[in-house]
Amino acid sequence: MQKNDTYIFRTWVIVSLLCLISATGHAARVSLAPMAYSDTEEEGHSRQFVIKPTLSTSTRLDSNFYKTETDERSVLTFLVQPGIEAGYKTAKSDITLGYTLNAYFYGDRTHVPASERGADDDNYVGHTLSLSARTTPTPKVTLGVDETFRRTREQSHSDRFVSDVNREKYYINRLTPGVYYRISDRFSAGLRYRNTITTYEDDSAKDSDEHRGIADIVYQISPTATLDLAWQHWQRDYDADSSDYSADHAELILKKEGKYLSLETAAGYQNRQFDDARFGDQDTLTWRIAFGAKTPGGKSFAKLAIEQDFNDSGVSDDFAQVTQFSFTGDHAFTRKIHATVGSYYRNSDYKNWSEAYTGDEGREDDEFGISAAIAYYFNEWLKLKMEAGYENNDSDIGEYDYDNTYFLVGIDSVYDLQKK
Repeated sequence: MQKNDTYIFRTWVIVSLLCLISATGHAARVSLAPMAYSDTEEEGHSRQFVIKPTLSTSTRLDSNFYKTETDERSVLTFLVQPGIEAGYKTAKSDITLGYTLNAYFYGDRTHVPASERGADDDNYVGHTLSLSARTTPTPKVTLGVDETFRRTREQSHSDRFVSDVNREKYYINRLTPGVYYRISDRFSAGLRYRNTITTYEDDSAKDSDEHRGIADIVYQISPTATLDLAWQHWQRDYDADSSDYSADHAELILKKEGKYLSLETAAGYQNRQFDDARFGDQDTLTWRIAFGAKTPGGKSFAKLAIEQDFNDSGVSDDFAQVTQFSFTGDHAFTRKIHATVGSYYRNSDYKNWSEAYTGDEGREDDEFGISAAIAYYFNEWLKLKMEAGYENNDSDIGEYDYDNTYFLVGIDSVYDLQKK
């Protein structure tokens, strides 16, 4: 059985078992907070089914679709995404399933020499399958499992700090079972395991299998503040000649939620040990500061975040220490019209670049992006969206420099079949 077939088979086995369990009131859902517990369930009051067909269509124009330094090509992308969301909830359990088919069609807007591939050669159908399940068999214990499976070209699904501009298709599957235990009114603990399998269709050098353990001890300082001591250990193994590595990451996280303001701060340390003697051990202080604010009535919201960490999924030569600033803001002009703005700046210092590529002095990238979007809600289940943005990357390695401007227009629909 091929790897991607194994992913799909394993996912649907888990889904089927959880659906069977949920029929007896013992399903599940993933989070580090216990669900409300009830000793009794009244038929027709505590059980709830949700089925929501979804459909999104969009057209996007990129001025530099392949994000190259020279020979920029303007490409039009047409995306169709039919899908479905389904859920089942009882007083003790909650299970949610989702599937989206992602059909991409491309068309060149500039002349392409006969000797080069046309953008339509990149047409493909991707898939997104998700599972989230929780159950609380006792007042102190919550069990859960999450799983996501994707066939995609979007490299950001493998790592939120990714700066890779390649267009390779790959499969990625993440499975995360876990248990949460409430020790007392103020203390709780969580333990999870995460397996991530990544398989590229045309480049096996990046194929990897990761096993990760995650532990948390949470102290409830007040009804609006928590202190979380978190620790992770993982091993990432590559199928080809990329260096395998193991890593440890410990951090202390403080979260405070106010009526109109919120704050999250984190400080920690990460160490990675590469099997390749050229790279040795790498370590960094990790930190994060995030401020959130909203106006009375909730019409406006803004969040500013500053953080530093290692990227996660890159092969040996793509391993980087990342410092990132990001801002998002949202405002509802009316009940039907919402506007969103966003921007980010990311510095990526590639620690192993000079060792991986003899003769290169090193690589450091400065990436910047800004976007603005507006949405018009025809009703609660149908909206029109428009977005424009600009992206720029300035790298020590010239071939990674690029500028790109894009514009997108689309329609999103999510319809609840159970809602009258």
